[in-house]
Amino acid sequence: MSFPRIIQFHDINQDDAVGGKASGLARLIDMQLYVPPGFVILDAEPGNYPAKLEQNYLALGGGKVAVRSSAIGEDSAGASFAGQYETILDVDGIEELQAAIDQCLNSTVNERASAYRSDQTSLGNVPMAIVVQEMVNAKSAGVLFTVDPVSNRRDHMVIDAVKGTGEKLVSGEATPDHYVFDRSKGKLITKELTGNKSILNPDNFRQLIKESQKAEQIAGEPLDMEWAIDEDGDICWLQARPITTLSSDLNELDTTLPTPDQIYTKCNVSEALPGALCPLTHSVTGQGLEIGMQRVLMDVDLLDKEQEQWIMFGSFYGHLFINMSGLALTPRKVLGTSADDMSLAVCGRVIPELDQQVDVPPLKERLPRIIKHIKTVLSGKKQRQRLQELADTLELPQQNTVLEQWQMIDTTMEPLHAAHHAHLVSSMGAGMMAPLLLGILAKGQTPTDEHHMQVAALLAGAEDVESADIAKGATDIQQLLLKQPHIRERFINVSAPEAYSYLRSSDSGAAGKAFFNYLKRHGHRSISEMDIRIKEWASDPMPLIESLQIPLKGMIDQEQTAVRPATSIDSLSNEKILAEQNFVVKKLVGIAHKAIRGREASKSLLVKVKQKYKAAYRQLGQMMVAEGLITDNDQLYFFTHQELGELIRSQNTEMLKQADMRRKALDQQQNLTFPDVFTGVPTPVKPDLDKIPADQLVKGKTVSRGKVMGHAKIARTVAEAQKLEAGDILIAPITDVAWTPYFSLIGGLVTDIGSSVSHGAVVAREYGLPAIVKTDIGTQTFKDGDVVILDANEGYVRIATEQEAKIFHKKSSQPGNAAAA
Repeated sequence: MSFPRIIQFHDINQDDAVGGKASGLARLIDMQLYVPPGFVILDAEPGNYPAKLEQNYLALGGGKVAVRSSAIGEDSAGASFAGQYETILDVDGIEELQAAIDQCLNSTVNERASAYRSDQTSLGNVPMAIVVQEMVNAKSAGVLFTVDPVSNRRDHMVIDAVKGTGEKLVSGEATPDHYVFDRSKGKLITKELTGNKSILNPDNFRQLIKESQKAEQIAGEPLDMEWAIDEDGDICWLQARPITTLSSDLNELDTTLPTPDQIYTKCNVSEALPGALCPLTHSVTGQGLEIGMQRVLMDVDLLDKEQEQWIMFGSFYGHLFINMSGLALTPRKVLGTSADDMSLAVCGRVIPELDQQVDVPPLKERLPRIIKHIKTVLSGKKQRQRLQELADTLELPQQNTVLEQWQMIDTTMEPLHAAHHAHLVSSMGAGMMAPLLLGILAKGQTPTDEHHMQVAALLAGAEDVESADIAKGATDIQQLLLKQPHIRERFINVSAPEAYSYLRSSDSGAAGKAFFNYLKRHGHRSISEMDIRIKEWASDPMPLIESLQIPLKGMIDQEQTAVRPATSIDSLSNEKILAEQNFVVKKLVGIAHKAIRGREASKSLLVKVKQKYKAAYRQLGQMMVAEGLITDNDQLYFFTHQELGELIRSQNTEMLKQADMRRKALDQQQNLTFPDVFTGVPTPVKPDLDKIPADQLVKGKTVSRGKVMGHAKIARTVAEAQKLEAGDILIAPITDVAWTPYFSLIGGLVTDIGSSVSHGAVVAREYGLPAIVKTDIGTQTFKDGDVVILDANEGYVRIATEQEAKIFHKKSSQPGNAAAA
């Protein structure tokens, strides 16, 4: 039988079962942070107190104390138990102390604590220690998180403060002043006050930040800390526990900067890899693109050998960015020209700082590089042949053991790196043509919006473009489906698997045959098709089927009997613009069309090669699940390629915890947005409402001319595109190949980023859809249902006037109108 006993805070050691809260206070004391004096009671039961309870209480001064629970498992890394057990403040006198101890002890079996313990832990009924601590005469109090537990930002620190004691804050009864700091600089980023004056002053902030960072460093993990500031302005620490809700560090797999002044962009690369990447894609596709681009530099003698450090791309917060400072080496150190054309091609705008970063060497030094550069650009056809050969002959057969399967992938990485290099070389010509045409039309001056519109018109009409065939093929399938009897009941208003079964049946007729022929041609494509985690349509056709169903439903609902692009209410002839150009421009337009075809073909072949690696990794995942090395197939993607090899060899299943934390982090990373161009490590941005113009007119770059009015629909992912209806104006951050079937439904396209050769631009021109890109704030400015006018002749989208909206609603109410919404 154990007898109740007392241990002073400073006498607690790691072998004492004093519970989470008391252990935390002991650690704070060991860190040499000030903790109000007190003691912990062990082995007590209601009505049965330690013999020297009153003596120890009087040693604290005999005044007011706080009585708190300190259960085993409480305030641990697994579960905080915040608010589940009792805390009693301002306890005064021995009788009140005894009653408070009984109340805390009884809280171990209360309903809310028992339910929490059952949900969050494997603990049964647990021993309860009791903390008795001198009450702080608090002027203010609060909580401090050494990292942001909501956004998971490890570079942020969060402080909440209230006047008086912190109990109302912890219980949720009081709204605090809320402060967010940049950890590295100690700079206040966000301040939300409940009154006219801040509860805390600069000295309070400095001391809280300094002491909490010291505690975190010693603890070796992020902390959730409670504090109070007494009437003398001294900080008293009341609690420290691990933050239990964190995922992995959002910056865990960040690459290092070659130099702090490197300029990066999300433009271009976000078309193929929108959003955040899983670790496996980071280490396979990200690394492949980096190696491929380094080899392009080696082709022109700008690099002697491949570097381990990423110098052409950057990965931050799980997102991939192009290093524009690295790309500027070619125009500056090879061609001796400005980097303006290159930045126009990639970002849709000039970045003047690039020329300042890279000096132009003398012609004598550049001449050999110029010759090699010309040879590299002219080798595009040869590189596509190389890609075709890889797509046709590369095999990654399934192996007998998990280790052999990983080793097979590992030793076959070189063909993938070669494929990335071949695609990048094959794409160089297309990247050069739009800026070249702009320069000619602008006659050496800064290109105007009119020049951008003219180039967009000239680039339209390229024949046999892969992405255009994806669009046309989807349209052909939809057209055939519209001719089928009972199509609503058999295809449109059923689940995707049921619709797929219909297409496989003979009842689907020509539509089914067209669908499976389409899969033969484009089954290797998908949304985010460069992402190793995403299945291609051939392996999972359900996303493709859903993207066919939604437009068809809109067409039938609007009594539309044929699939057709929306008709613009004011369009200009691309042929007329071409006819007005001189011989040189016409010749260059032909070359540009050929280059665009080459780029699209090589991208398709690269994706086809990558499909083989996707399949090999899926096989590896199935084998690892079967052997108990991972818990589910998807967990595979939250290791890097090298970590998978380490896990297979060591069979250290502790590594699975980190993978699960990364999976949790990916959801948070996906919600982050960044400037389109930035220097150094980016800071995620929130929508800047001050940038939204009062008249809600947003300008962009025209990539396909025309003018149309319709309902705005904001779709940040292809899944959100399912809400589109016939004639809607699609406003999205960017589009990729998976959005293509919706182009037969929409009336126009607006994207936050992009260029004249981005996916949305190419397909919009094929469909004759008015389109503008690089609005920056389109998705922030408008909301679903707004009646907007997209004027791609002038390069803007705006809210329709009341009179314009009335006219639109009157016209759209007519049956069969494709613009009805």
